[in-house]
Amino acid sequence: MARKQKVTAVKAPNQATKVNLALLKSEYEGGILTRAQICEKHGINKSTLYRHSVNGDWEFGRNQEKALTTMQTALVRRLGERRASVSDQHLGELNEIKAEILAETDPRKYRSLNEKAEALIKVIKAERLTLALPDSYKYVEQKTETTFKVEDALRELEDIEGEYEDVQDVHLPRETSLSKDQEDTQDKW
Repeated sequence: MARKQKVTAVKAPNQATKVNLALLKSEYEGGILTRAQICEKHGINKSTLYRHSVNGDWEFGRNQEKALTTMQTALVRRLGERRASVSDQHLGELNEIKAEILAETDPRKYRSLNEKAEALIKVIKAERLTLALPDSYKYVEQKTETTFKVEDALRELEDIEGEYEDVQDVHLPRETSLSKDQEDTQDKW
């Protein structure tokens, strides 16, 4: 069996390579990539990069701080947008479960709604922890209006949860036509 050999293109000496000098200069002065990485990315020799840098009076890493600051600013902005999006989502989810709890008239369903609310709160706290957001309303930091809304919703759910009691399986009377004696008995119930 013959072994397959890796075929690589060999550049003949003095073969011209088209290079975007503006991009090359930007990356060289940005200093984010090493010189070798820049050469590899643009398919040029180190001596070609050196020649361009000397002729153009380029300084390696001259704009590195500016480039890093720009990248950091973009990352912080994206994280802030993600945090705001997640906070809005949490607010919506908390308000939905709160509405379900307040609208529920069947005492037997309170238990499942309570468990659902507790699970939702745990998930929300975990998501907020991963985004370095406060996971409780007791956390003191600069807060946005959305943060206050989420914390208020969490607080209201905790208050609602405190009002529940364990209810044994109770058979509620059904609405039927009752005699006068039965109505008097039902009113006492």
